[in-house]
Amino acid sequence: MSGELRALIVEDSADDAALLVRELKRGGFSVDFLCVETPEALRHALEGAPGDRPWGIVIADFSLPKLSGLDALRLLKETGQDIPFILISGAVSEDIAVSVMKAGAQDFITKGNLSRLVPAVERELKEAAHRGGRRRMEEEVRAINERLVHANKMASLGTLASGVAHEINNPNNYIMLNAELLSDAWKDAAAILEGYYRSNGDFMLGGLPFSEMKKTVPELLSGIADGARRIKDIVDGLKDFSRIESADLHREFDVNRAVDAAVRLLSNEITRYTDIFTFAPAADLPPVKGSAQRIEQVIINLIMNSLHALGGRGRGVWLGTFYDAATDSVIIKVKDEGGGMPKEVAVRATEPFFTTKTDMGGTGLGLSISYSIIKEHGGALEFESAPGIGTIAMVRLPAASRAGQAQTGQG
Repeated sequence: MSGELRALIVEDSADDAALLVRELKRGGFSVDFLCVETPEALRHALEGAPGDRPWGIVIADFSLPKLSGLDALRLLKETGQDIPFILISGAVSEDIAVSVMKAGAQDFITKGNLSRLVPAVERELKEAAHRGGRRRMEEEVRAINERLVHANKMASLGTLASGVAHEINNPNNYIMLNAELLSDAWKDAAAILEGYYRSNGDFMLGGLPFSEMKKTVPELLSGIADGARRIKDIVDGLKDFSRIESADLHREFDVNRAVDAAVRLLSNEITRYTDIFTFAPAADLPPVKGSAQRIEQVIINLIMNSLHALGGRGRGVWLGTFYDAATDSVIIKVKDEGGGMPKEVAVRATEPFFTTKTDMGGTGLGLSISYSIIKEHGGALEFESAPGIGTIAMVRLPAASRAGQAQTGQG
């Protein structure tokens, strides 16, 4: 790989910086670089200016008087930018190198082995591009999910989801099949390479010593396969959610399965907003009658509302189901540790077009439609909330034994 490279170099020695740039140019890169040596300069460079091209790589000296390499890595992480980070240093212990990698650096290169710099940069640029592609794919799927949840355009979603599923599944199937083939090929090649290693000592493979690669490659191949399976699960969940379903409300279905489907569909959103999410389904719930797809739509709306209310990853959401024998009802309960709602807001929560989330694109239709769906099923949607305490949303659905009577009684 070669081409233009915008490099941010954390270094206080002009000679050392020139050495790095010269090595990159020898590798075929046209380098546009900036040297910084203080935290303030690094922050300013990472913030950039309107119209600036993004940084392609950050290369930092491990030990500087005003800014250590680990501090530079921490500052980069704080910005949330996905820029490959490579640390450069003199001879260091293996323990330090391991701690640096665990901290999030992509590579650690000694100044006496700068021949590794170009292969490492090329590798990390490719990995960053792959991560960007994965993010764009996940953002596309998430954008579709958000349009479903907030705009509730179920009819148009069927066509949209089938097109997205087709476009994603075809290349993803290639990834899954090729990952399996590559894994088998690596097992055969690894035995041969291991014999060469034992006879001739360590050697470079893909820019890394074979002694490292023989552990790393299986992990990379496993990560590819796991990522492809995750994409497949997301697309399958999207297809199920957008499937056009009959309006027949007399079919029995398992509430736990509907709730579980909603959780799987929102897995990316859940991990985006909180580190604490609990799903506690009750065993042996009686079935309910109605549309599993519509109930799933309600659960998605309630979970999203709870996630948006949290205000921090350290606050959690609890989701559970249980059976209330006194009312012969199946209960779905969503409890969050968000900021809560004052009484005057809570009483209007299900009003059409009433929203407190205009800055997040809220339409005020989500809870209104959810309320209508639950009422259509003969159930109830209730809220308990107070400022600073959080909110509990509770869906009550009549068990199948009396669901038909409840729906008939609505007229």
